[in-house]
Amino acid sequence: MKKEVKIGIYAIVIILAAWAGIRFLSGADIFGRNRTYTAHYEQVNGLQEAAAVVLRGVKIGQVTDIEINTEKGGVDVRMSVDSHYDIPVNSQAMMFSAGLMGGKSIEIVLGDAAEMLKNGDTIEGGSTPDMFEAIGSELGDIKVRVTALLDNLNNTVTGVDSLIDDNAKNITAAISNLQKIMADLERSNIVANVDGICASLNNTMPKIEGMVTDLQSVTASLRENESGKKLATAITEVNALLAKLNSGNGTVGKLVADEKLYTQLAEASQNLSALLADLKENPSRYINIKVFEKRSYAEKMADKEAKKEYKAKKKADK
Repeated sequence: MKKEVKIGIYAIVIILAAWAGIRFLSGADIFGRNRTYTAHYEQVNGLQEAAAVVLRGVKIGQVTDIEINTEKGGVDVRMSVDSHYDIPVNSQAMMFSAGLMGGKSIEIVLGDAAEMLKNGDTIEGGSTPDMFEAIGSELGDIKVRVTALLDNLNNTVTGVDSLIDDNAKNITAAISNLQKIMADLERSNIVANVDGICASLNNTMPKIEGMVTDLQSVTASLRENESGKKLATAITEVNALLAKLNSGNGTVGKLVADEKLYTQLAEASQNLSALLADLKENPSRYINIKVFEKRSYAEKMADKEAKKEYKAKKKADK
């Protein structure tokens, strides 16, 4: 075989392998394992070739061609889907936004028909609003409602303004009359209160005059009566006695005024009480009765020791 023929064959094989590799990498069915379907859309904003075709979130194919339909208008999209997946004829190819960057994909929504689509059939197309389109739609509705609300509010304010303007004089007159009525009511209440106080004073004055007369009579009787004089004398003597006690004159006055004397008297009373108690318990210390009995030397020494202990105890108490 000539060298030129071999080079040509090698070149054709390389070209075919490159074409097959490119088709395979792009997702095209080079071995006839996929089916091709066509869907029609009004517009395909952001949809591109090689976009994913998914079924329940799983990629089963991809978009192979996008072209404008000049006869019907709109856009025809061809997609290649794995032949392992049977698609009912009443299914839909819904275009949706695959991310925030605006990329589009197609999701197959299966129908419930018993008949399945064949290779080359047309599938019903549709689109799902993306996040921005949904937000824009909602904002549009809100804008319409807010505009209507503002119009109603403006109409209400205008009506209130016109009503106030029409009845301004009547409102002013009503307020003036109300102020006059309130002033009259206040004056009436004040006058009624003053009249009540005056009536109470008129009823009370005779009683007060009688009490003053009785007090004057009692005072005069005390002045003229002997009992009054005795009472005055007794009060004078009591005051003199209290002054004497406060000055500390006399035994009682010194006892009351002199704190040291009072303290000594209290201590002497305590010592006397202790002496009487010891006398009851040990009478032999103070009264020595001998009835034909001679005390031994040891007993005498014991008595002396007891007396010394008593004196020491008494001294310690002081």
